[in-house]
Amino acid sequence: MKPDYGRVFRITPRERQALDGVAAGLNNKAIAENMSIGKKGVEKLVSTSFAKLLPGDRDGVAIRVVVALKWKEEGQNAKP
Repeated sequence: MKPDYGRVFRITPRERQALDGVAAGLNNKAIAENMSIGKKGVEKLVSTSFAKLLPGDRDGVAIRVVVALKWKEEGQNAKP
């Protein structure tokens, strides 16, 4: 399944913040500290984001990285 980059607008601001941390190469602990939430909260946000961006392909780690980087490059500056 190809990623649908239009789906980036369906994620919440907190999910976008978590994806920004992923795209920056931070681990969940560092993302949690930056967001002032627990590590489990980050895991949930990232999991939910990827499920929205890539429904039905939760094990496609390589695709997830591409989507996170693509969002970092284009998504955060785009307007819904």
